[in-house]
Amino acid sequence: MFDAASTKEARYMPWELKEIAFKHIMGLSGLYVWNHLYNLGWISEVAAASFVLNGSYQAFKFLSSTVRLVELHKDGKNVTLKTNFGEQTVKISEIKKERHEKTLVETYEEAYLFPINVNGKTFYLHGNGHESIKNGEVFRAIINGQSIKL
Repeated sequence: MFDAASTKEARYMPWELKEIAFKHIMGLSGLYVWNHLYNLGWISEVAAASFVLNGSYQAFKFLSSTVRLVELHKDGKNVTLKTNFGEQTVKISEIKKERHEKTLVETYEEAYLFPINVNGKTFYLHGNGHESIKNGEVFRAIINGQSIKL
């Protein structure tokens, strides 16, 4: 039966994670086909383990640096980046975008990870468009590398 709530939750899976899962599942499936045709033995087991470990590592790398919420401080110059593993307070001027903001329009309907750089470490803003940032002024400040006048 069609359940609107379950499709809504599925829509919020970032596109990059879907891509990682698809590539590794296809690679694993192809490996099993080759093993069935040519009986590769232990080589197929090692290759299968490498597919699973590589996919898990890449997915964890994305998820561990995904920003779920950006909160603006009252001074208008600092924001708090909240991830699943904690939070970090940074100046807006220290946040640099790593992708052009046109990708926000191109991928408006599907959740994806917008990369930002904070002091040399890459974080990803998760959400449709800029959903993780509730205040549009904060997002414009991050894009333009400036502070906000409150």
